[in-house]
Formats: sequence, structure tokens, C-alpha cells
Amino acid sequence: MEKISKTIKDIYNTHLIISRKVKGKPFKPRNDFKDMENDPSFHKWKILEHFFQKFPNINKEIYFKAPYELWKDKDYFAVDFYITPVATRAYTTYKKQLQQQDPDFDESLNYIKESLMFISKYCKQNSINLDEYILERHGSTYTWMKHIRSGLISPYVIFGFNNIDNIVYNTPNDERELLLGEFSNKLYHYKEKYNKSKYAKQLITIGLKKIKIIINPVEKN
Repeated sequence: MEKISKTIKDIYNTHLIISRKVKGKPFKPRNDFKDMENDPSFHKWKILEHFFQKFPNINKEIYFKAPYELWKDKDYFAVDFYITPVATRAYTTYKKQLQQQDPDFDESLNYIKESLMFISKYCKQNSINLDEYILERHGSTYTWMKHIRSGLISPYVIFGFNNIDNIVYNTPNDERELLLGEFSNKLYHYKEKYNKSKYAKQLITIGLKKIKIIINPVEKN
């Protein structure tokens, strides 16, 4: 009998909860997994486990929620769907939609929170501070640009950095457009929404200050 990993249990319950929650239905996480390995679909959960291990930055909740947001006429997406390339494309598409939403929408605020946590984790793992993060390059490309393009952080978060305007406008246009895509062409639009936001700007400002204290405690005062 194969032991069911904690990761698979988490993936299964995340899928279960999202499938119920998006339809406004009650839900209860599964606790008993003793017969799961006998389920014909068990190997598909194993595939998903490997997928999330290979791409740890993918948010499981957003991954499972994406198709319901894109195809609202569908009642249910089984595990079979989530191991297909269509599911991956749905995740990418939905991430872009989240990036373009009003920053004060609940989903946008949650995305911003996740972005701040991602930046904090990235800085810790790479032994850099916030100032170094916004300036870090791999080759000629800024790291944060790649993070925006891949949907790892919300574009709104970067406006919390004081020197972001100089960085952006000193980056060659072709490189900026290649890595930032639509965001590059709508920079003023995003910044205007950020400045007019009631909650997002405050969340980002406070969040970055907290991260700075955690990463660089000597700078607390």
C-alpha cells in the first residue's frame, strides 16, 4: 500500500474546496485518504504533485480556480483537466486578468499580498535586500521584469519602490516591451490606478516596509 503524501492531500483538498466554493456550495475537506491509492485517478494526482513540485511558484488556488473564471458555464473541472496544457494556459490567462484588474478589487488585493510574500521569500533565498531586488539583473534583464511577465508578482507592487521610474525609463524600449509586454505600453495607466487606489497603495507601502524590516533588521530605525 502506497503512503499518500501530505502534498497530494493538500492538492486534492484545494481542488475540492475550490470546485465547491466557486459555485457557492458548502465544502468539507477530506480527511480519510486510506483507499485513495485504489482510485483509478490516483496516478493523475501524482502527476499534479510532480507538476507543482516542478513549478513551486504556481499558486494552487489560482490554478484550480482559473478555468471556472474563464468558462463560467462549466459546472465542474475534474483532475483530468488539470493535467492538460489547456489548464496551464488557463492559469496564465487568468493571471494576466488579475494583473489588469482594479487594484482595490478583493482578488487584486490578495494577488498583491501573494506578490509581497513572494518578493520576501525571493530576497531571503537569494540573500538580498529590497533595494538589491529591484536592481538585480540576470544578464541585461531585471529580475522583477521577469517576475511580472511570468505572473509571479502584481505589476502594482513595483510602484512601491522609490526609484522604479528611473529604472523603467532607462531600460531600452525593445527590452522593456519584450519582458513586460502589455504592462510596458500601459505603464502610466497602471501607475494612475495605483496612485488613485484606496487600499492597494497602502497595502503595498506597509508591506514593503515590513519586508525591509524583516530582511534588514538593522535598518528598523
